[in-house]
Amino acid sequence: MHNKGEKKRNTAYDHIIKYTGLFGGVQGISLLTAIVRNKLVAEILGPAGVGLISSYNAAATLLSNSTNFGISFSAVRRVAELSEQNDEQALLRFIQVVRSWSIATGVLGMLVCCLFSVFLSYSYFENPNEWLSFVWLSPMVGLMAFTGGEMAILKGARRLRRVAMQSLLNSLCALVISVPLFYVWGESAIVGSLVLVALCTMLTTIFFSFRCYPFSLSQDKRYSYAEGRRMVTFGTAFILAGILGSGVEFLIRVYMMRTGSEADVGMYNAG
Repeated sequence: MHNKGEKKRNTAYDHIIKYTGLFGGVQGISLLTAIVRNKLVAEILGPAGVGLISSYNAAATLLSNSTNFGISFSAVRRVAELSEQNDEQALLRFIQVVRSWSIATGVLGMLVCCLFSVFLSYSYFENPNEWLSFVWLSPMVGLMAFTGGEMAILKGARRLRRVAMQSLLNSLCALVISVPLFYVWGESAIVGSLVLVALCTMLTTIFFSFRCYPFSLSQDKRYSYAEGRRMVTFGTAFILAGILGSGVEFLIRVYMMRTGSEADVGMYNAG
């Protein structure tokens, strides 16, 4: 028994070391890619353009954290529990629930973004005339919700190699998509590029998650509601933490836009 426990412990340590090295390497490459992308974007758009990108990102993140009910965090634990139990049917059934709720919260996030578009425009630009930009930004909020659900499935099922590969592909896609758009259309491509990058992130995520667990949605409304309620209850703390964190980032940018300019926000974001 002692030898068996020791062997299990050593296997766990090997697993941790292996994936720590993998994620460390991927993060290093992603960091270098981000540096190159940010440098090129800064050269093309200048500090004001970087500030606008940062401001739109902060608004989308706040809306996403306020409407996703913490599913991207709370679903991980339940998926991990079912994976440990080797109950394939129960796991697939719960994954259906996660996907159903992710789509529902994504639609909710898009609607909230559209409803608050005038408020967001006034907060940043002190006039409501830019509300249409936030309406066009709303798909990004929906895509973030669905991507979060699929990522929770991969993490809970310990498909960590796929998570690492998705992170790397996402960094490369962001570079390939955003820089040419900014070079051709300048600041007018900011919202479009953010939505396209979010779409690319979702596509790379579902490429890996759908291969592990083919797409399907829950047909049992009672079960879906019960499991979804459990996820929301467990994710309440994550919702509050996310809103506080992204809310502070949003308010900082609002204050800097009102007392300074987009260029000030760009310099802050670069720092």
